[in-house]
Amino acid sequence: MTTRREIIAGGLLAAAAAFIPAAIANAAPDPLYGPEADASYPIDGVAPKGTTDWHNHWSPPRASALTRTGGARSGDAGDGLIRPRAYSDIDARIEHLDRVGVERQIISLGSGADPRLSVDDARSWCSVANDDLAEVVRKYPTRFSGYTAIPTQDIKFAVAEIERGYRDLGFIGAVLPVGAVQTLEGAKQVAPVLEVLQQHTGILYFHSGAAHASIKGQRTIAAPRSDVATMRARYEKAASYARGITTLTQTDFLKPYPDVTVILAMLGGLAPYHFATASGRLKGVSGGEPISSLRRVYLDASTSRTPHTLELVASLFGADRMLFGTDYGVWPSIAPIVSAVRRSQLTEAQQNLLFVKNGQDLLAAKSRRTS
Repeated sequence: MTTRREIIAGGLLAAAAAFIPAAIANAAPDPLYGPEADASYPIDGVAPKGTTDWHNHWSPPRASALTRTGGARSGDAGDGLIRPRAYSDIDARIEHLDRVGVERQIISLGSGADPRLSVDDARSWCSVANDDLAEVVRKYPTRFSGYTAIPTQDIKFAVAEIERGYRDLGFIGAVLPVGAVQTLEGAKQVAPVLEVLQQHTGILYFHSGAAHASIKGQRTIAAPRSDVATMRARYEKAASYARGITTLTQTDFLKPYPDVTVILAMLGGLAPYHFATASGRLKGVSGGEPISSLRRVYLDASTSRTPHTLELVASLFGADRMLFGTDYGVWPSIAPIVSAVRRSQLTEAQQNLLFVKNGQDLLAAKSRRTS
């Protein structure tokens, strides 16, 4: 007799098997990601009222100047993408948000300070970048919220900067590179960050990137020098999210921090495929089904240009654990992400959760707990 668990596992395996070829077939170059992306977009590229964008980037002016004089990189430099004017121009950003229907953005300054910086330079960059972002949040409180950028070179300073973010800057959480949680051993080194966020019932956002070399368990990725090497580097980035989610949800690491909301970018990278194929064959925390533990975290939909990825994530995590995200600032238009959600097989109710309700509920809860 076939059990319910076997039926669910079979369905997830079928979804995972269909995911990769379907994703490849639908991953043709999108003209809306060219230089003219801000000038035109499809009719289904307008988000519903109340949409919050949980994954986007902005270049802080004084911190960017520090970059040019030898300080930290303030983004994923060297990826070959053409940055839109809104990467640094807030007025241009607001104009685009109005056109595509996005009400609020939670701005991230990458994954914090470049891990190659000295301790002193990392502290300086984070302080200046956070001050720059705070000015934007103060000027446009109904349009933008922010995460505190922190260094992994100095966790004690990171904790103090998070405290300053809450006390003086009006931020709602902090951002770490997913490289910091590739193993449980490494995650324990950044545990003080979660301890302070637990006190503030804050948000911890994981973005792509390596932590400082002192954080254990990371893999070294050589700089890509060919198309094949670039593909391998992108695969490794996606795999780093799968390893990070495994650390966060398949161990007891998050147990002491029940009031910290954890969000991971990029739809969890390879995690949905990995857990779909593992369903029914592995034991999770305390011997339970591993997929049930995945609901401890949220995933943002910033790699959802292929609708099938959304459907797989919804089948595993549930649409109530998905947040709308765009990677805007790095990519020049939000419209293709909106269009991909519209073209997916998600129901209208599921789309509303992703675009609007999940984000509004999360922001409202954090506002109540910190007021």
